[in-house]
Amino acid sequence: YLIVTVSLVLELSFHFMNDDNLATLLGLLVFGRVWRFVRIGHGIIEATSELTHQKYETLLKYTWALEAAAKEKNIDLPPCPRSVHKALLEEQENMSLHHTGSNVEETES
Repeated sequence: YLIVTVSLVLELSFHFMNDDNLATLLGLLVFGRVWRFVRIGHGIIEATSELTHQKYETLLKYTWALEAAAKEKNIDLPPCPRSVHKALLEEQENMSLHHTGSNVEETES
C-alpha cells in the first residue's frame, strides 16, 4: 500500500510541474504500479492452477484405483474415448514426473 500511495502522491505533484525529467520519473512510477498488479494477477493464477491440479490428482488416483479393482474382478470397463485416454496418460506421466517415488500404476483401457 505504501508504494502505491507514494507513487500516486508523486504522480499528482509531478503532474502540476512542467519538467521532462519528472515526466520520465512519473512514467517509471506508473510502470512500477502496473508491474505490481501483473505480479499479483500471476500469483492468483498460479495458486488457482495448483489447487485445481491437486483436486484432479486425487480424483485421477481414485479413478485408477477403481479401474484396477474392476480389472482384478474381471469386470469389463466401458470403452474410453481416445481423447480421454490420451489425457489420462499425459496426466499420469506429469504426476510421475512431479512426484518421484509415487506408485501409480498405468492402466490400459
